[in-house]
Amino acid sequence: MGPRRRPIRAVGLLLLATQAAALPKWLRWPGKTKEQKAVERVLNEFERDEFYGCIGAKPSANAAQLKKAYRATAKLCHPDKNSDSRAPSAFDAARDAYDVLSEPDARREYDRRRQARLREEKKNPTKKLRVEPSGPLGRAWRYRVWVFMSWVLVKTLLA
Repeated sequence: MGPRRRPIRAVGLLLLATQAAALPKWLRWPGKTKEQKAVERVLNEFERDEFYGCIGAKPSANAAQLKKAYRATAKLCHPDKNSDSRAPSAFDAARDAYDVLSEPDARREYDRRRQARLREEKKNPTKKLRVEPSGPLGRAWRYRVWVFMSWVLVKTLLA
């Protein structure tokens, strides 16, 4: 008979790897914080001229809902609370978007321009090209989950 395998140990390691809080700090995959994601979202949406997405509100929101969404976004992006280097520009972008949406005439004009832009985008959709690295690095990028899990397994066995 061959050596007895321990499938339970491998399954346990995989389960442990999915619980990020249970992993030691050196094993954790570096992720973005909530504040960093908020800054990125605000800047991307403002650049796309999508003010509702910038402050995190729906286009059908009333004045109170707009104010609530703006205050939540401003709290996440405020330079005194957020250490991201882009936080001041995100805070300014959110403020500018709210200034437009909080004034009824400016909001009406923005909604008219937004609807025209959305119709135009629907007529002429632009396909976004995803640029991925080529060669061995590209293969590693495409299979990044498996590469990461292999790395976790090796680090765990060596620890």
